[in-house]
Amino acid sequence: MGGSLIKNMKKVFVNGYGSIGSRITSFLQDDSEISLIGVGKYSPDDDVNLAISRGLDVYVPERKLNDFKDFKITGTIESALDDCDLVIDAAPGGHGFKNKKIYMSQKI
Repeated sequence: MGGSLIKNMKKVFVNGYGSIGSRITSFLQDDSEISLIGVGKYSPDDDVNLAISRGLDVYVPERKLNDFKDFKITGTIESALDDCDLVIDAAPGGHGFKNKKIYMSQKI
């Protein structure tokens, strides 16, 4: 049974890690049927280190990699989207609608 459960785990990416994204990830981390691949961050702030301290992989927009050079970043948001089955968008105001076009083009 364990092997089939692992095979059926959904890989979830939470795009945005602020007041909403941090709460969502805390629930997802406790779900045995979900593999939380990481969180997306748009601004280099204290929430980046908070996410890392909670064992989360942090992904940032490719165009902003240099802004996050002082943090231990796992990769780009674009690469995380390539690797997930489902994305939960918790990005700050206005980004969610823009991100929807990306998600649709990748059939997420």
